[in-house]
Amino acid sequence: MELIQGLMQQPKVQTAEETIPTLCDRVENSTLIGDRRSAVLGLKAFSREYRESVVASGLKPLLSTLKRDHIDDDMVKAILETLLILFIRGDGDQDLTRDWISQQSRLQNGKYPSPLVMKQEDESVDQFSLWIADALIQSSELIHLIIEFLETENFHIRLYAIQILEAILSTRPDRARNAITSLPTSISTIVALLDDIHEPVRDESILLLMAIVKDSPHVQKLVAFENIFERLFAIIEEEGSLRGSLVVNDCLSLINNILNYNTSNQTLFLETGNLPKLAHLLNEPLTRDEETGLEEFFWNDQRIVNMNTCLDIVSLTVEEGNSITKKHQDTLLNSNILMIVLRLAFYHNIPKKIRPIALFTAADMIRNNVDCQFEFGKIDVPYFDPSLNSSALTENTPTIQVINLLINWILYANSIYAFDIRMASLELLKAYFSKNYELQKIFIENQIKDYNTAYGVEIEDSTVNETKQDNGDVVEEGVHDEEEEENESLDEGIKYNILEVLLNYDMDLPLNPYKLYFSGDILTFLFKDTIEDTDGNTEKQSISEIVRTMKLGSQVEDEEPLSVIETISELLLTSLTGGHIRIPIAYITFLIGWFYENFDAVNDFLSTSTTVHSLLAFCYQINDEDITVKCLVTMLLGIAYEFSSKTSPITREDYYEFLTKRLGQDNYQSRVRQFKENSLFSRNKIEFDIFNPPLDDTGLPKLYFTPYFVNLFNDNYYRIRTALAHSPKQESYRSITYESFEEVQGKCTELKEELIKVNKASSEIIDNLTNKLDSLTTKHSETLSEFERLQTTQEDTEEQYEALELKLKQTDTDIESLKKEKQALEKLRDDNSTKLGNNEIKIKELNSNLEALEAKFKETMGQKNKAEEGINKMSKELFQLTKGIKTLEEKLKQQETTFNQTKSDLEKQQSKLKDVITEKDSIISTLNKRIDESMKSINDLTDSKTQNVKEMEEWKAKFNSHDELLQKLTDKLKSLASHFKDIQSERDSLNE
Repeated sequence: MELIQGLMQQPKVQTAEETIPTLCDRVENSTLIGDRRSAVLGLKAFSREYRESVVASGLKPLLSTLKRDHIDDDMVKAILETLLILFIRGDGDQDLTRDWISQQSRLQNGKYPSPLVMKQEDESVDQFSLWIADALIQSSELIHLIIEFLETENFHIRLYAIQILEAILSTRPDRARNAITSLPTSISTIVALLDDIHEPVRDESILLLMAIVKDSPHVQKLVAFENIFERLFAIIEEEGSLRGSLVVNDCLSLINNILNYNTSNQTLFLETGNLPKLAHLLNEPLTRDEETGLEEFFWNDQRIVNMNTCLDIVSLTVEEGNSITKKHQDTLLNSNILMIVLRLAFYHNIPKKIRPIALFTAADMIRNNVDCQFEFGKIDVPYFDPSLNSSALTENTPTIQVINLLINWILYANSIYAFDIRMASLELLKAYFSKNYELQKIFIENQIKDYNTAYGVEIEDSTVNETKQDNGDVVEEGVHDEEEEENESLDEGIKYNILEVLLNYDMDLPLNPYKLYFSGDILTFLFKDTIEDTDGNTEKQSISEIVRTMKLGSQVEDEEPLSVIETISELLLTSLTGGHIRIPIAYITFLIGWFYENFDAVNDFLSTSTTVHSLLAFCYQINDEDITVKCLVTMLLGIAYEFSSKTSPITREDYYEFLTKRLGQDNYQSRVRQFKENSLFSRNKIEFDIFNPPLDDTGLPKLYFTPYFVNLFNDNYYRIRTALAHSPKQESYRSITYESFEEVQGKCTELKEELIKVNKASSEIIDNLTNKLDSLTTKHSETLSEFERLQTTQEDTEEQYEALELKLKQTDTDIESLKKEKQALEKLRDDNSTKLGNNEIKIKELNSNLEALEAKFKETMGQKNKAEEGINKMSKELFQLTKGIKTLEEKLKQQETTFNQTKSDLEKQQSKLKDVITEKDSIISTLNKRIDESMKSINDLTDSKTQNVKEMEEWKAKFNSHDELLQKLTDKLKSLASHFKDIQSERDSLNE
């Protein structure tokens, strides 16, 4: 029966693991293009469920076939679609090619989602996408081929080619960008797709260009010179301008990417007629179409994003610190974009998500630019509260100066939802005052005047009047206008005085603690921004000095008015026990920033010893307050010591003795280190997000310290921590900033150049004088030497004359003595001649005797030499014989030693050979035994084999007989079955 069932079963179905390699082989090796195309379509069908197998087996054949059959559109479309599916399928169970939903509500361009958008929303990249990207980038040929597909007329091929490039860029951005730009015409080809009539191709091209130009200055320049800005603004206009969809934001983001960190592109953008188009976009929410009668601009999330992107583009063109920033600011001012941005910032119906961005953008547009700051300061705006819902302005809405409105927003827009607006307003206010001492001075003097007027303090207006006269008619007129506006605003109850917040006790301050934070931040900015303008310039009084010398009234009669620092110190003492940590932190950090390197401010602080004692006593109170405040108070006392002097109200030595006894040097350093490592300062070091601030338990942002204080503490931590380690006899010096050092270095360089010029001119004069002096010296030397020579010659002549006279006298004396000697010698000659004749005779006799003796001596010497030669010969022979005997004896001894040693070695080798022979004999006998046993085993196996062969033949015979029997049984079963059917049919007929 099993055999019958096996015959009736259908053929086995092939699995995907077996089919995919077969299809890959057909793709690579089939000769007919139709077979290859059908195989590619088969791989495409498997690519979603069996992605790993298709990538592993089919990637190489697909790429080789793409190069081989790139002329066939159907083949190219199938391969590109397959590669795209493999790229964006994802490595999870969910098929992202079908189930992916954009978090940005982005419409899908075609059949498949954009790989770049998927990458933006899911940062992870799986290993198979990396595999595919590496295979495509491995050679530039494939990338160039895909770029060529962008010029084909087939819509799907163009779309899939763009998405493939997007997928590669999202996976390997740097290598893919290099491969794309290696083709000279690639950028032009991609930019040309912006003019495509099919929107999916155009929209995907925008996304592709965004990825290509990102963080690549070279590509940014290439794209910018393809008339890209005009094309993009045309698309924006076609899509409905600011009212358009996400495509508008993509175009604006592409402009942003092209301009980002590229000053040449920014200049090109501003100088090629793009500002009117940008101004039209920015101004669109502020205008109404009179012809069609459209209502006010309706805001939705997409339009808010579009507007913020436009504002980002404006900010990019005025990056702080660039040399061309001022030129760009002037261009934006002249093109009216600055005023449009300001209208957006101060228009009451602008959404809250746009207002802070507009304020930040306006800050960038006026920072460090006197002309823009002046134009900004002339603006008057209607007053409204940005923390409340927008509503139409009434006729009674007061109009105030823009600076006063900013201060009001900064101090009194007390809503957590308006915190970003307060921060942005603060930044705009700082930008208005940045590097403009005159505006700062006018502002602070008016603030002081308004404060004193409001609280009944009489002051002299001489400084204000002098300022008006010095600044000319324009500034004078601005001051008068400002004063008029301020007076009107005061009558209407609109507050905008930072000194009022800082110097007055406010019981409601815990409800709005950040107005104190912002007041201190504004004043600290004004103090620090004018240091460079006032250092070493006695004609300019620093802002900190103007505020410090301000006198406050006292409620007690006959009592001297308090200084500003004394007032703030009293308010600080009051706030220490209030339970609201932000208030004392704001006071202390403001005072620390003021005291640092300001000896006069420290002297004002030390003028009230009770304040110092109270602060020091607070450091040792045992309570549950946060340690941050105690550390800050300790630091404040230490900084006051660091910048105290011997002329301070509490002298430096007395103050040092007081602190070290009550506080201690080690405790002070521990508190400063604790503040850095274990306090609110250390627990909130993450970058603060203005638009999404982290909140504490009270619902307020976790912002406790101003940026100035953070930078001051981090930059001067060592000096602050070691303040009490400095000797009280040695006063402190101001530290030099890098900017001051750079300025001094510049002056030093100029002086060096001037010194070089002076030295050069002096050296030329010195060289001329030296040359003249040398020539005169040479002449003088020659004359002097000639004089000395002549003088020497004269002296020599005189000496020679005297010597000759002496010689003449001596010669006369010698001549007389010689005559006498001549006579004596002649007599002696005669005597010697006689004696000589006698001596010659004797010499002849002696010579004959000498010759006879010499002959006898020669004969005797010959006999002696013969005898000595015989003796020497016998001595040599005897010595040689003795030496030979010794040599033979030594050789004999050596031969005996060698013989004995050789004999012993031979005996040892003989014994070893005997042992080896014995061992070999035993091994041979063992091997013979094994051979015999093996022969027996072979014989047994041969017999067994013969027996098995016989049994096998018997079994074969039995199997043959069984086969015949099986055939017979089968025939018998068939006959029985037919017989059974006959019987059954007969039974049925009988039953009927």
